[in-house]
Formats: sequence, C-alpha cells, structure tokens
Amino acid sequence: MRLMRYKAQDEGQGSHCGTYTVLLVSEGRKWAYIVYIDAGGLCRTRVPQADVAKWMTEYTYYTERKAIQYFLRLGVRMGISKVLKTMLKARLAQLKAGIL
Repeated sequence: MRLMRYKAQDEGQGSHCGTYTVLLVSEGRKWAYIVYIDAGGLCRTRVPQADVAKWMTEYTYYTERKAIQYFLRLGVRMGISKVLKTMLKARLAQLKAGIL
C-alpha cells in the first residue's frame, strides 16, 4: 500500500472530480484498486492503470503505517466496511511485525 494524491478526472458524472488522498492498495494489468475517503465513509474502488501513472503522485508526508492508522480512525467515525477494515488491520499487523 502506498499513500498517493489522486487528481480525479471524472467529467462524465462530475461527482468524483477533484484531488483525493488515497491508499493505493494493489495494481494489476488493467486496474488499480484504491481506498479513498468519501462523504459516505471509506470506499474501495478501482481506477484504470493508466490513471496511476498520469494522475497520481506519491505523498511522502506520512509513513504507510500512520496513513493506515489515520484511515482506520476515520473509518470508525465515518463508516467502513468489514472487508476493508479487515484488510487494513491485516496490513497494519504486517507492518508491525516487519513483513514487507
């Protein structure tokens, strides 16, 4: 997982335009999966792989561990799914154990 700044370019719907702080969870051949903060809480979605190279920049202000802790705290207050909570807690446990 990496903390990134994502400049969303969704002109068709207009609801997801702007700059988001996201966790880049995984990257595949066609899609990249991100976790971002929305009005309804934490959301996990996929974006095209081309958007990662074009519209995302590394956000180095926080470490990965601090970013995950921040997203989990925000998820408790705003709402988070059980699957997303489990995934973030598992990665946090890996980081505490020293596993890459």
